[in-house]
Amino acid sequence: MKKILLFAIIMASSIGVGFAAKYTVTNAGTTFSPSTLTIEVGEDVEFVLGSSHNAVEVTKETWDANGSTAKSGGLSVPYGGGEVVFPTAGTYYFVCQPHAALGMKMTIIVGNGSTAIPSVSDNLSTFTVFPGPASEQITVSYTLNSSAFVTIRLFNMVGVEVANILKESQLPGQYQNTYSLNKNLAPGLYFVRINSENQSYTSKLFLK
Repeated sequence: MKKILLFAIIMASSIGVGFAAKYTVTNAGTTFSPSTLTIEVGEDVEFVLGSSHNAVEVTKETWDANGSTAKSGGLSVPYGGGEVVFPTAGTYYFVCQPHAALGMKMTIIVGNGSTAIPSVSDNLSTFTVFPGPASEQITVSYTLNSSAFVTIRLFNMVGVEVANILKESQLPGQYQNTYSLNKNLAPGLYFVRINSENQSYTSKLFLK
């Protein structure tokens, strides 16, 4: 059951923040488990796969035919697995390329957004990212209600991680830190994701 989510009032420069669950896909032989997954926009999926398996997005036509040709501009996970954020609603079709002909495929259905709110017992709250649009740096603000291991990462608009901003254990308290961005990042829409234990929030961010 999803917890209820109270959206914090955020600065006008931040596009939006939402509570996000994390999902895991594994493989049992030449099948994905689960074979169908339903999530919400901004949520991420971690693929934990054997070394001979990958996961690539394909068109529905390719998926129906048990083909292995990757969709142009589609999402992908390398051999052994990885994590993907889903930025837009829709149905995503994935196959394991070496085993697509054997029917190793799955679908991920992404809804328009979660409406649930963390209870007051949750250890992470008031996540904001500014300015927006940003250029050389961003400021991330959040509150920890209890000690936790925190990660902050940046994903591009197709859900690929492009920067690992923070990865450390932190004590309870309010945090507001400024981080420099890679100057080689292309302008456009990105997602800033903060994870604390089993909680995560995602904020949209435009880079100029």
